[in-house]
Amino acid sequence: MTFLDNLNEKQRQAVTAARQSILVLAGPGTGKTRTLIARILYLIEHYRVDAYHIMAVTFTNKAKEEMRTRLRQELGDLADDVSIGTFHHYCLDVLRTYHHEAHLPKQFAIADETSQLMALSRISRIGDERSLRTVLNAISSYRLNKHNLNPNFQAIAEHWIEPYQEELRKNNLIDFDQIILRVQTLFEKHSELVEAQQHRFTAVLIDEFQDTDPVQYGIIKSLVQRHRNIFAVADDDQSIFAWRGAHVGNIQRYIKDFDCQDRVIVLDRNYRSAQGIIDVASQLLHEHRLIDKGLHAVTDEQNDDTLPKPQFLNFADDEEETDWIIEQINAFVETGVRYADIAVLFPNHAIGEQLETRMLAANIPCQLVKRQGVFDHDDVQKLILLVKLLQNPDDDVALEQFFQRELNNDLVFQQIRPLKTTDRSFKHTLYAAAKTHLSGISQGQFWKIVSTCFGTISNLLSYVDHNPEAELDELMNVIWNTMQPEQASTIHNKGHELRDPLDIPGIIEAVDLIVSTIDEGGTIALVGVSAQMCEICCELLKASPTMAEHIDSSTSPSPDLLLCLDMESASSLDERPALVFRKIRHEQKGEALVQERPGGGLVICSSFSPVFMVFKLLQALKTYDLPKPFREYVVLDLETTSADTRTTGIVEIGAVKVRDGEIIERLGRLVNPEKPITQGAYKVHGISDNDVREQPTFKTLLPEFLEFIGDDLLVAHNGFEFDFPILWRAYREATGGKLLPNRRFDTLPLARRLFPGQKNSVDGLMQRFNIRDVGGRHRALDDTVYLTPIFERLQEIEQSLNRRTEYENLLDVLALGLFLDGMVPSADDAFALSLTTEECLLFQLGAGKLLSRFSELSETLRELFVRHQELIQRSFEANANREVDEHHHALRIFNGKEAAIARLKELASAFSGENLRERIQRFLDHATLYSTQDDICQVNAVNLLTIHSSKGLEFPIVFVCGVEKGNLPSFYSVREEGELREKKLDEQRRLFYVAMTRAKYKLFVTYVNKRGDYPKKRSQFLIELGIELQEEVL
Repeated sequence: MTFLDNLNEKQRQAVTAARQSILVLAGPGTGKTRTLIARILYLIEHYRVDAYHIMAVTFTNKAKEEMRTRLRQELGDLADDVSIGTFHHYCLDVLRTYHHEAHLPKQFAIADETSQLMALSRISRIGDERSLRTVLNAISSYRLNKHNLNPNFQAIAEHWIEPYQEELRKNNLIDFDQIILRVQTLFEKHSELVEAQQHRFTAVLIDEFQDTDPVQYGIIKSLVQRHRNIFAVADDDQSIFAWRGAHVGNIQRYIKDFDCQDRVIVLDRNYRSAQGIIDVASQLLHEHRLIDKGLHAVTDEQNDDTLPKPQFLNFADDEEETDWIIEQINAFVETGVRYADIAVLFPNHAIGEQLETRMLAANIPCQLVKRQGVFDHDDVQKLILLVKLLQNPDDDVALEQFFQRELNNDLVFQQIRPLKTTDRSFKHTLYAAAKTHLSGISQGQFWKIVSTCFGTISNLLSYVDHNPEAELDELMNVIWNTMQPEQASTIHNKGHELRDPLDIPGIIEAVDLIVSTIDEGGTIALVGVSAQMCEICCELLKASPTMAEHIDSSTSPSPDLLLCLDMESASSLDERPALVFRKIRHEQKGEALVQERPGGGLVICSSFSPVFMVFKLLQALKTYDLPKPFREYVVLDLETTSADTRTTGIVEIGAVKVRDGEIIERLGRLVNPEKPITQGAYKVHGISDNDVREQPTFKTLLPEFLEFIGDDLLVAHNGFEFDFPILWRAYREATGGKLLPNRRFDTLPLARRLFPGQKNSVDGLMQRFNIRDVGGRHRALDDTVYLTPIFERLQEIEQSLNRRTEYENLLDVLALGLFLDGMVPSADDAFALSLTTEECLLFQLGAGKLLSRFSELSETLRELFVRHQELIQRSFEANANREVDEHHHALRIFNGKEAAIARLKELASAFSGENLRERIQRFLDHATLYSTQDDICQVNAVNLLTIHSSKGLEFPIVFVCGVEKGNLPSFYSVREEGELREKKLDEQRRLFYVAMTRAKYKLFVTYVNKRGDYPKKRSQFLIELGIELQEEVL
């Protein structure tokens, strides 16, 4: 058990304790994560506890991932058997497993903050967001911590809680608190489930125990009541989440309930902060803590007498404060400090947003950790709402939010909302609005937006239902290509200008060669004259699940296949099998040439850079064997008595059954509509009243039609505007109000998306795809025969577009490689890029990310980029200016929108499951429970965080700003009275303690006399620390 050797005496005492209730009090920087991990290892190796029976509860997803990573280093794959996650994740797993017993639908969803606000606004008609948040906070506090609630808030909560929860229930939603509360109820009513969980988890470890609320404590107590093998790690000095229901008194309650007064172990050695920082922070809490832990620094580096003491600085206003912080950051960076080693902490988001604006203007890279980070961006929120609707089509709240963003017109939307009544869904509200005169939009324009919205949802629902084996990131790619976010410099907006990797000669053969090598258990080595290019291409290929474990940038002893980036390296390979990318000069360019190598393998000659070919190979490896999304379906067409879908009758039904692109069965029937055919309709299809007078009615034909279509997907062109509403109405009338259950797909929106601004009628598409009209157009059966090959071609083209837009997250790596490969000197001692048109476009897309603060290159590639940053910047700007001259627009450097889109696609690839719907569910659960720390990227940028979101993090240099009355302590704490005021002030005091103890070596605390337009006074906490005089800033 070598892991014990790395522990100090107190840590080892905790780790090797008996299997009974233990409380570890761990101050900041005392190695609690190391202790928790060692305890898990000790349980497995010494007590022989099966990893599957161990549960570790963390406070954040970031802590979970850190713990999982460190356990894998010790246990390998066995680490995955340990259940690690936040309390909400555990409870959510319980509810998904026992949804029936919890009286929840199988596909219930979690209402995020925006959904909660909308649900509350529906039933309360409260208009302003601030008041809605007040009510939601009151409801949350009432449910989780009623005893510490202001009486006014309690009255608000009691008034709104039932109608709010009923609105959630109607939409198959529960909120964050209900995740915990429903498990509490489940455990109270089903003792057999509690017993099952007790047997499932025979060892329970709880991190950040001080942040549990009374309901969570009750669940924990139920889980461990039988075996009492619980290991709780807490720090009363860092209890800062009472506003979420956390109750620091749970520590004393735990000691009493588990009778562990003699099993409280205090970790007192701080491995993080300089002793001067520890002393000041401890002084703040000296009169306000349960237990004095006697924290002291243990390393020579921490006790270095040359380290500066914490500085407290006063400024006239926030402008002067920010100027000074920027000046200090620049000075630190000039001495070799990385931006990422610096954090600026603040008590509220408004201060952070002002800091971000000023820092970006000063060219200081920074990342502002917001409320929901990547999920804050409008396009991402719209996508998440769309995914919610695919998982839970009955989520009327999500539909309203999605349509609001799709409409993007507040004037019109505010006219729609009053039409929503308690007994009318939002979907039917839209139908009502379509019949109403709305100011600012015509009825035709409005209905087009509504039908497009419903058509998008329905088409994507069909994709999900018919592709259960699809990966989640494939679905995300389809959705992004469907949405094509406006004014974003993303690959999705340029997909039509890119080449399908499978259309490049040699790529398919290269894929076959690689896949066959891997299938036979072979290894692949990457070789090239340029070590830098090998590093870049290796970074690209390791993103492929197919290649990740089989590729190496250094030649292994005897690889089965060599991937050569140039002819020079290939020439020394003798007869060894190889895939060679040979770049030819521009004057020789044309289609790529594929040649066989004498020793086995291929040589692909083209005018493209090897790194471009590797990127295209990467895209092809992921998508080359994907089947078409829709392989079994029925194409449908109707001829009718008129063009009015509300009243028209059906005069002819045509349908063909398709399997793998081939028509295997046909159905064509004339129908007696029991009403006259208008002259306009007759001119279109040529069917007269006499032709249908003796024919069966739709009701008579219905059994034959239903047997033909079975449960197949129904496909029609302009179906959502015409065929589907007519068929659904006729079916309801014939069956007494039943709904036809088949999924639907309309080919017209797909065609319009693939060929915007072009002729996308059936006739136009037949002409585009060279489908010959042999007669019978505008007769139902013939039209279905024509539409079948059209739909097959549209699927192929959409798949091609999806292939071209894969791996957007790697464009910065690609851009760096394209720059290095294409850079050539020019006559004026400057430089130029020798790239093809498509390479230049991909360079611009990637350089936009590369030059932004959102690039996440590895350290090796980051150093390479820094050496060439100025030239890359000049090349990007030169190309952008040329684009403006030629196309009146240009790709720009990545902003938050592009980074969020790329980040979301990357997140999606991490979710596995038995089928697509399970993967969607896990993704949505993660997205809803996503915390601010999860959004911190490993980039070289100054970290801007609220103090709450900095919990658990550490930085060499920390600025804490905004330490003024009304900010720290907050306005909400100082306005209270009596005991409640003292409790809130104590928590705010602990919040300041947490802020200061994030710093390792240097700490700066700032406060101002005026922030914005408001005068400020220094915080009473500064007075408690003896900061009576305002220090002058030199």
